[in-house]
Amino acid sequence: MLKKVSALTWTAVLALGLTACGGDGKTTVELPGGGQAEVGQDGEGGITIEGPSGGVQIGTGRYPEGWPEGFPVPEGAEPVYSVGSEGGVSVWFAADQTTEELKAFFADA
Repeated sequence: MLKKVSALTWTAVLALGLTACGGDGKTTVELPGGGQAEVGQDGEGGITIEGPSGGVQIGTGRYPEGWPEGFPVPEGAEPVYSVGSEGGVSVWFAADQTTEELKAFFADA
């Protein structure tokens, strides 16, 4: 598990560096310990990484593939950053509610 996380972290760092250079298309990256990953931009400001253990989308302001239908989202909240992979999804939201209001919303959900 640690090896997968380290390889993914290393790939993400390389991906950020490559996309910051403004390249388009996909770039193949050699992974520490062997293997390769393809890194590219998704056309919507995010980064995609496809490797031996699956794929991940990073940095999009939308719901990633696999977002559970019916998951409670506070009214007016908008996704500003997301990460999606075959192992799960995470979304960061911008919301007008206070921290206490959001805690209450999720406690009641």
